[in-house]
Amino acid sequence: MRKMLQRLTLAIAAVCLLSATSLAAQVTLKAVATFPKGSTFNAEFERFVEKVNKEGAGKLKINLLGHGGAVMHPFEMGKAVRDGVIDLCSCPSSFYTKLFPEGYALKQSQYSIHEMRENGAFDYIEKITNEKLNAHWLGRSHDEDVFHIYLAKKVDKPDLSGIKIRTAPLHRAFATAIKATPVLLPPGQIYTALERGTVDGFIWTMRGIFDFSWHKFVKYRIDYPFYTAHTEVIINLDKWNALDQTQKDLLEANGRWIDRLNYETLVENEEERQRQKKAGIEAITFSDADARTYLDMAFQAGWDEVLKRAPQHGAKLKELLTGKGECEGGIGPHCITMAEIEERAPEQAARLKTLRGN
Repeated sequence: MRKMLQRLTLAIAAVCLLSATSLAAQVTLKAVATFPKGSTFNAEFERFVEKVNKEGAGKLKINLLGHGGAVMHPFEMGKAVRDGVIDLCSCPSSFYTKLFPEGYALKQSQYSIHEMRENGAFDYIEKITNEKLNAHWLGRSHDEDVFHIYLAKKVDKPDLSGIKIRTAPLHRAFATAIKATPVLLPPGQIYTALERGTVDGFIWTMRGIFDFSWHKFVKYRIDYPFYTAHTEVIINLDKWNALDQTQKDLLEANGRWIDRLNYETLVENEEERQRQKKAGIEAITFSDADARTYLDMAFQAGWDEVLKRAPQHGAKLKELLTGKGECEGGIGPHCITMAEIEERAPEQAARLKTLRGN
């Protein structure tokens, strides 16, 4: 009897030890999403968090503390990751360019995130991210989101003199180049600025303007897209290095998974274009010469700023991110072929064909 009790005691102790070990092995990461709650632009990251938590049950958990503005100012998130205040965030690199001026270059990449992983650009930027942000780059959403200028009043040429435009750091130089008055605001303050007349329009992507009823204040969209929105998923480097290989593999796999969600963006952009048209938002076009001037100014203003603010890496980044050549028959800012979409995201390819009528 005594031996049986001893065996039972040892068995219980072993189970308790195993449970304690399993519990101790789980790591919880504190995370924040950049955009206000309810925004289209949080959707991919929220899905990423849900997927990691499901697949990492008992090993790794992401605790999404909240959304930009409610938890901290969006422009402070890069610093918060660097300093370990939070472990993980989904944030446009343009929001932390004071720490990482090379972020100004990413908006101008002629290559998709998939191509960047193959041509050396991703690895080069990862090293800079390690050094300047104390962070590891996991993946990217919104890679196929491109910017447009939305206006309350119509213009007929690329001269926006006297027009106040809400900008973020990444397109402030271009707004200045076309003689607009840039007003730097986080997304959560755009509605109030439009309502009060603090701004006459804003720069935003095709997606998202209906999320917060900004469409009520604008009637026009300059129909020449420029720059990509690219929202990066980054994790504090010290926290990353402290993870075991299983936990790292889980995050890396889901970083590549969030990369693939960019194919969905191509579909949603087309849907949103049609929705804007039904809402009465008119697409503004220029003469061929003015259109070329407009896009050339976006390209030149962007790279001038990169070379000025990031002289150490600017030229190399331009080499790695440009040179793809003219787009013929491709889709989106990176000229993705339908064949590639069919191979990597067949469901999205079918939806896109239906929307485009082919």
